[in-house]
Amino acid sequence: MHAIECHLFGRFIRRMNFKIKKDVNMVKAILQGLLLIILITAHPGFSAQSKPKKAKNKYVVIIDSLINKFYVKCGPYTCSKFVFESGGYCLSMTKGFSYKIEPNPISEADKMNGIQYSADVLLQGSVSKNLKTGRDSDWSEWREDVGAWMFVKLINGSINYSFEGEGYHDSVDCSIYPTK
Repeated sequence: MHAIECHLFGRFIRRMNFKIKKDVNMVKAILQGLLLIILITAHPGFSAQSKPKKAKNKYVVIIDSLINKFYVKCGPYTCSKFVFESGGYCLSMTKGFSYKIEPNPISEADKMNGIQYSADVLLQGSVSKNLKTGRDSDWSEWREDVGAWMFVKLINGSINYSFEGEGYHDSVDCSIYPTK
């Protein structure tokens, strides 16, 4: 029997203020009540301590999936790879990675142009270090992370996104990142 069931049963008995030996019908009612408590608390959706989680906004779910595609947990760090349009790429390692979604207002003109949602997303960690191919021969020192921006729009049902800088994010291979 779970602790919550015992607690509820104990409260029920105290409230009824009776002696089990004297009243068989009362015992029967208590056992039925106990069975009902067990059935309710055994349901997978029941939790005596937690409140139901608020469903995520559908746009937040989309942004989460984009971020998880380009910012990958490799050991204790979050890693990314940004490919420059001019050639080469930048590998980044971030500790304490987080992001903040800042929705933009949608004007009447935006709506007429099919824009359903727009947000700027600040991607940031506590510290980061980088390796830029063609420029650096080794990883930079750890430094305070200044963050980066991702821009997301839902236009006529299609997700459009970009990152600040001239280029794009590519998939991450954790094996090319140092572990310390």
